[in-house]
Amino acid sequence: MKHFMMIGLLFAFLVNMTGCQQSPVTNKAPKADVREAVWDQLTDEKRNHIKGTWRDASVQKVVFQKSMGSITDKSFIGKEVYMIDYPSNDSLLLGDVGVFADVKSFKIIGYGYRE
Repeated sequence: MKHFMMIGLLFAFLVNMTGCQQSPVTNKAPKADVREAVWDQLTDEKRNHIKGTWRDASVQKVVFQKSMGSITDKSFIGKEVYMIDYPSNDSLLLGDVGVFADVKSFKIIGYGYRE
């Protein structure tokens, strides 16, 4: 009888302890969308060429090559960056507006060539 009582107490104790585990609380805001972060950095002149808003853009990670566009910091050549492609009002003539951004800071580092 004592054996069953000890097993019952042990079982109740284990169930109680597993129910008391706390999950870590994070106060971090969700990671910002790189499309929106880059959109906020664009000049009005650049935005005037874009059809729609930042939500209409596509984004991908690419390894930047010299032939892809013009960048301000040459240390990004050969490194992984974001390429954000905003649809353009004049895409038939010049192509879409391509913007390159740092993967860590989302800061604009350059622009893609347009025809």
